[in-house]
Amino acid sequence: MTAGLVAGRFHLRRLLGSGGTASVFEADDVHTGGTVALKLLHAHLAHGPEAVDAFFEEVRAAQAIVHPNLAQIYDAGVDSRDPPVVWIAMELVPGVSLADHVRERGALDLADAVVLGRTVLDALTAVHASGVVHRDVSPANIMFDPSERASVTSPEAFARGIRLLDKV
Repeated sequence: MTAGLVAGRFHLRRLLGSGGTASVFEADDVHTGGTVALKLLHAHLAHGPEAVDAFFEEVRAAQAIVHPNLAQIYDAGVDSRDPPVVWIAMELVPGVSLADHVRERGALDLADAVVLGRTVLDALTAVHASGVVHRDVSPANIMFDPSERASVTSPEAFARGIRLLDKV
């Protein structure tokens, strides 16, 4: 990291979440002026060229998958330092995770749950059709905009705001 930036490019704002392999931050991309979700691979997983090469092979495969309900991957790289910082810049999806929604507000109503389930399965079909196996389909990796819930507007509007995250 140079001058407080990851890869001389990303200024971290806040931690969005952390899991077994990485932490995800909201970050400003000083090259594009946009805001991204920046996934930083945990340092203990970034050692050795074989591990990093395998990681980037998965990133390249995931970048090739285009579907409106999958969070886009914009770029990826390694910030060469000791230890190296392996990063992926992704679409910052507005809304809340299904996990947070259920914890804070309870279960979705049946109509919303059906739309969400169908939409996630459609996105997952695109992932698997490309030869990538999504290894973490969970409520924490499903985002949606609560203001577009099917019961408020239309099922189509709700479905457009649903994103399956973390295909890498």
